[in-house]
Amino acid sequence: MSKKIKAQEIAGLDLAALENRQSGYASARGTKILYSDDEIIHEMRKQGIKLVAIDAPLSMPRKYHYRDCDIAIRKAGIKIFSFNLPALRLLARRGKRLKRKLGKLGIETIETYPHAVMKLSARARKIFHATNGTKHEKDAVVCRLVALAYAKGKAVAFGTRHRIWVV
Repeated sequence: MSKKIKAQEIAGLDLAALENRQSGYASARGTKILYSDDEIIHEMRKQGIKLVAIDAPLSMPRKYHYRDCDIAIRKAGIKIFSFNLPALRLLARRGKRLKRKLGKLGIETIETYPHAVMKLSARARKIFHATNGTKHEKDAVVCRLVALAYAKGKAVAFGTRHRIWVV
C-alpha cells in the first residue's frame, strides 16, 4: 500500500460465485447485500472506497489444485477448498474479473478467508457473532476487519506468490 487510507475508505466483501446470489458488503456505513459486479462497483465508488478485502480467490493455481497460500493455510491446520471444485473455479473467475475492474478504478483489492481469520482470532469470532445480518454480511465485516489491519500494516499473509491476508 502506498498511501494512508482512512477507515471510511475501507470495505469488506463476501463475494458470491454468481451475480444472482447474495454478496455481503461491509463498510464504515454498515452492511448490506449486493448482487451484480456493477452494483458492487457502484456502491464502492459512491462511498469512496480505496481498499477492499474480498472473500474469494483472486487468482488461480497454475498447476494442481492449490496455490501456495492455500497450502500454507492447510499447513496451519485450517481447511480450505480445492480448485478441483467447479464452484470454487467459478468464484475465482468472478473474483479475478472484479479485481481487474476495481483496479482500473484505483481500488486496491486483497484476498482474505474469514473462516481462517476466525480460526486464528478470538476478536474476529467475537465481532462475527456480535454483528447483526446475514452470514454473508457477517463475513464481509470480518473481511473489512482484515482490510483495516492491512491498512495499518498489522495483517499477516499466508503464501508468497499468492497471498491470503488474515489478522
